Amino acid sequence: GVLPLRRRGRRERMSQVPEIAMQGLAVVGALVVLRAAYSVLNFIYASFLRPGKNLKKLGSWAVVTGSTDGIGKELAKQLAKKGFNIVLVGRTPAKLTAAK
Repeated sequence: GVLPLRRRGRRERMSQVPEIAMQGLAVVGALVVLRAAYSVLNFIYASFLRPGKNLKKLGSWAVVTGSTDGIGKELAKQLAKKGFNIVLVGRTPAKLTAAK
């Protein structure tokens, strides 16, 4: 009779992979992990730890659009606290007058 072909197990297949290939894959994997860790750490530094830029070296005037509500309004307040001359730009004249 004919004997059925025996399926090789995972362990047997892994033993057939040359050691240098396994080491190469380990190095590639380590590089991928290091790059991901660098990206995360760089994001944390840039977003939370890096000191702010000195905007005064760019001039003493700032133009703020959308300065009657939300982020634009708060940005205008923060720049005014730092001593900037502010030009407010908005669509609604009544809101611009109130923002002074």
